[in-house]
Amino acid sequence: MKKFISLALVIVMCLSFASCSGGETTNNTPNTQITDEVLIGTWSCEREPGQDNVTQASVYTLELYKGGSCYKYNLGKDNGNKYNNISGTWSVDDDILTITLPKASLGFVIDTSKTPYTLTQQIDNSIVLQKEYK
Repeated sequence: MKKFISLALVIVMCLSFASCSGGETTNNTPNTQITDEVLIGTWSCEREPGQDNVTQASVYTLELYKGGSCYKYNLGKDNGNKYNNISGTWSVDDDILTITLPKASLGFVIDTSKTPYTLTQQIDNSIVLQKEYK
């Protein structure tokens, strides 16, 4: 019985060493530097009624300004009125854009794997913003 337990422990140790080997890892993250100049501007996506909690057709809009200030609002597609207007600040850390508002913080994953870049909201991945170029 002692030999069996000893053998079992040796096998477990061998397997644990094999699983912790310093094998190669792949990094799928592109080697792209995200600068303020890339992010500053207007980002938006269209939202339709029935999509999540959307009650009217609108454009979810996020304006990022130099110096770290921002403005988030929805623009009604039918009447052009802005609603849910909120001012805040923005910062970037590890490819995550953080929008800090008075009552909440929103995180957006910055995808630089294709052009144009996109911002995908972390808590609601149906919100995928693209930068507007005028």
